[in-house]
Amino acid sequence: MLEKIPFIAALCFILLAAGSGYAAGLEQTVRNAGGLLKKGDADAALDLLREAQVDHPEAAELRFGVACALFVKGEKLAESGATEEAKAAFGEAHSLFNGLAKDSNPRIAREAVFNAANTTAREALALGGGPDRNAAIAALRNAVREYETGLARFPDHDGLRQNLDHVQLKLKELLQSSQEQQEQQEEQQPPEDQPKLISRFGQAMTDLPGATAQVDGNTAILVPPTTQEGES
Repeated sequence: MLEKIPFIAALCFILLAAGSGYAAGLEQTVRNAGGLLKKGDADAALDLLREAQVDHPEAAELRFGVACALFVKGEKLAESGATEEAKAAFGEAHSLFNGLAKDSNPRIAREAVFNAANTTAREALALGGGPDRNAAIAALRNAVREYETGLARFPDHDGLRQNLDHVQLKLKELLQSSQEQQEQQEEQQPPEDQPKLISRFGQAMTDLPGATAQVDGNTAILVPPTTQEGES
């Protein structure tokens, strides 16, 4: 299950550029899409936003909304176990957020930086509970770098700082868990210097000098070398 990270997906809080000829219509579309996302209906929000993009393909507010909707869709897919589809949705969302990181609207740029890092982190946490532990560790490290880069640009962003601390803790836990798993596997392996017994078609052999091996039923038994008289 995905661990929750604070994420600003309420599109109605994005301030539209004042004075634009279509601001009022876009604002209502963004608000409606935000309402759908709050209900968890990412597909309906995507349809609404992409329909509006036909008339306003350059509107950053709509692109930000699409990225948010893809993020929510990725969450739903990951929670249902559709890992590959979730990765595709997260990847598209991340690409859109990155593209908005230098938008002329400072609020959109600021939240795009924040949510790009959140997307990387959320995908990493989804991987963390599965078999691809190394990929999860690499993704968490990428998220840490993105949060740190975002804080260098927006040092007063509390969300960036809070999520950086959270992801660093999760990375530490995952690294410790990975190390413990590796140690357990090593403990289960026989020591390299232990004499090897080889049984082949009812015959037994050993590579220990002076020793012999015997077969008793289905078991190979090591017979150590005997000490000769005069030897100490």
